[in-house]
Amino acid sequence: VEAVYRNLPQAWRAFMPRSGHMSMIDDPRLMNDVVGDFLEHEELGALAIFQVHPDASEPDRDRACSYETELGGADGPWDP
Repeated sequence: VEAVYRNLPQAWRAFMPRSGHMSMIDDPRLMNDVVGDFLEHEELGALAIFQVHPDASEPDRDRACSYETELGGADGPWDP
C-alpha cells in the first residue's frame, strides 16, 4: 500500500483508526462516509478535488503510536 501511495500521483489512502481487518463491520459509519465521498466525487467528475474524510486522514506519528497501544499492538484486535 505504501509503495502504491508514494508512486501513483493520484493515489489516496484512508486510515480507519477504530477498525482492524473488517472496516465495514468495525466502523461502518466511517467506511460508508469515505466510500460515499469518493463515489460522489467520481459521479460529479471531481476526483481532482477529492479529499479523504477528516476522520480517516493520515494520523501523525504520535497518534499512530497511541492507536497501536489502544489496539493492543500493531496486529492486535480492537475491542470496542
